[in-house]
Amino acid sequence: MEKKNKKGALRWIRLALLALVLLCAIGYAYEARRPYRNPNALDVAIDNAIGRDWDVDYSSDLEYLDSVVFVEMPADSVPVGELVVTPERSAYDGSMTLVVPKLSLEMPVQDGATLANLKKGPSLFEFAGLPGNSDTNVAIAGHRSGGMFLDLDKLGEGDFIYLVCKDRVFKYLFKETEVVLPQEWRVVASQGFSCVSLITCTPVNVADHRLVVRGELVDSFLVDSSFSDSSFSDSFLN
Repeated sequence: MEKKNKKGALRWIRLALLALVLLCAIGYAYEARRPYRNPNALDVAIDNAIGRDWDVDYSSDLEYLDSVVFVEMPADSVPVGELVVTPERSAYDGSMTLVVPKLSLEMPVQDGATLANLKKGPSLFEFAGLPGNSDTNVAIAGHRSGGMFLDLDKLGEGDFIYLVCKDRVFKYLFKETEVVLPQEWRVVASQGFSCVSLITCTPVNVADHRLVVRGELVDSFLVDSSFSDSSFSDSFLN
C-alpha cells in the first residue's frame, strides 16, 4: 500500500511539473507574438478607453521601435513613411491650438503624447511634423471614450480642421478616414503631402484598433487677416 501511495504521489508531481512547463511555453509564445516588450506605445499614447493603465509614458517606449530615426533632420527632407524627430518638433513649446468646428472642439495641443498630457487634451506625437513645413504630417493623439475625440468618426466630406500656430492659421480639408491596427505606425509618419492626422481608439470602449482622420492642407493665413468661415471660433481673432 505504501509503495502504491508513493507511486501515486510521484505521478502527481510529474503531472504538476509538466503543467508548469506547458504554462511557461505558452507564456513565452505569447510574449514572442507581442509587437513590443513593453505595452504597445500607441495604446499608451492614444487611449485608455477600456480601463487599461500602463505605467509607462508613450515617450519612454519609443526605444522599442526600430523604425524610429532619432537623428534630427530638417522637416523638408523627411522621407515618406519614416518616423523622425525634426528640430522644429524638438523646439515645440505647446503653443499650437487645434480647432474642429464640427466637433465644437477648441483646445491647445500638448507637447508629447504622454498619459499625463492626454488627460489634459489632444497631444502631439514626439515625431510629428509641424504646420508650415512641406509634406509634414501633424499627427495628434486624443482620448475617445469620454474624451475630446469621442465623435471623431463623424468628420466627413466638406469638414475642416484648423491648427493655429503662433501667428498663422492652417486650414485642412477632410481627406480620408481609415481604421488600422495599433502597430501600424505609418499613419503618424510623413504621408508625402502636408496634412493633419487625428488619431484615437476604436471601437469605443473596445479600443483594439485605431481610427485615423486625415485632413489635407488647403490654405494658411495670418491670424489677424480677414476670415469669413462662420463655423470657426471667433475667440482666435480677438
